[in-house]
Amino acid sequence: MPVGNSCTYELTCDLGHETTTIIQNSQFEVIFESGISSLKDDYFREAVFNFAVALERFYEYGILYVLREQMQDPVTYRWGETGLDNYQALWATMSKQSERQVGAFYALYLKEFNEAAPVFNKSWLIKNTGLVLTLNGKSVETSEFRNKVVHQGYIPTKAEAILYGECVNKYIHHILNKFMAINGHISLTTAMDIERHLGAMQYKGSRQRWFTGISTFIASVQESYLCRPASLYELFTKH
Repeated sequence: MPVGNSCTYELTCDLGHETTTIIQNSQFEVIFESGISSLKDDYFREAVFNFAVALERFYEYGILYVLREQMQDPVTYRWGETGLDNYQALWATMSKQSERQVGAFYALYLKEFNEAAPVFNKSWLIKNTGLVLTLNGKSVETSEFRNKVVHQGYIPTKAEAILYGECVNKYIHHILNKFMAINGHISLTTAMDIERHLGAMQYKGSRQRWFTGISTFIASVQESYLCRPASLYELFTKH
């Protein structure tokens, strides 16, 4: 079954048993995986679009990460309805404006770590990864590359699409390691739990529920990814 917008899926086996499966992965992981699938199918523009959206959804994950404690009941440590309602009210003010989401992430990152958040741009990539985005052989800013592809219809080459995906991958890996280094591995799982809980709240059925995860290139709670990030270059060299 293809993975869609919902994290809940109603399934019926050959014997007629009905269950609801809840996918545990964060949305940014699933969307990044869609970008890889697009690359494998030679849809390079679609791949870049998916990688760009995965980054936007990662900012949302980062917001959940910083606000995780505010959404917990101080007695039971379960997700309190007041905290969740407050978050959803906050998100409603920015859900359709990506600039506000990035701004909220930067502000909350500063609050959490008392330092400015890394900015996904040309200078950060060169300094921290050595990667340089190019268009027709010319070095460009990340925003220029994204806008050229998403809004102006530019069809990137396979190499350009892989490079953009690798830049997003390196940035996400860097932030996740910062999260884990300061607050531990459990903090990453907690943010993912909130994201899943918010999605599962929309399910009103009565079927038995099962939780599972799908294998994705970016695995935010897997130490194998956090300790050494997977490389798109290595992935496509093998293929």
